[in-house]
Amino acid sequence: MIMFKAVQALRLRVLLVAGLLAVTSSMAAAQGSAFATIDVSGAGTGAQQGTAITSIDTAGDVTGVYVDANNVIHGFVLPAGGVSSAFNVTGAGTGAYQGTFPISMDTTGNVTGYYITASTVAGLSYQPKVYHGFVRTTGGAITTFDEPPAARLHPSMWL
Repeated sequence: MIMFKAVQALRLRVLLVAGLLAVTSSMAAAQGSAFATIDVSGAGTGAQQGTAITSIDTAGDVTGVYVDANNVIHGFVLPAGGVSSAFNVTGAGTGAYQGTFPISMDTTGNVTGYYITASTVAGLSYQPKVYHGFVRTTGGAITTFDEPPAARLHPSMWL
């Protein structure tokens, strides 16, 4: 359980750093080396909380995650020059380190990613998280999808 949480925390840090690097380099190039700070309303201020960009399209629209004060992860989109809009996939977990994770945005503003729910697996001393996919259209409609059950568990659970 401790190892799983450590892997989960490390993965979130990698996502946060990768998103920050992608946004800062893209924004610097697009805005003549100017930087912008993005703080989504509702983001926590504690350790491993806050706002992280995971993707930016050619128009400057961004998507990413914010981690609230309860360590629940939420998605957001921010149109270039616009106002951020938070979203959660229906059915996404509401426990710590569960929620909605936008990963990528295409040139038209459609977002794809995954969401995490808790699972009940008999015989385990802990309950693994289950991963599901989603696509969010520019208009906000969300379609979810799943792979076969074994593929939905985090790779650390395959051992």
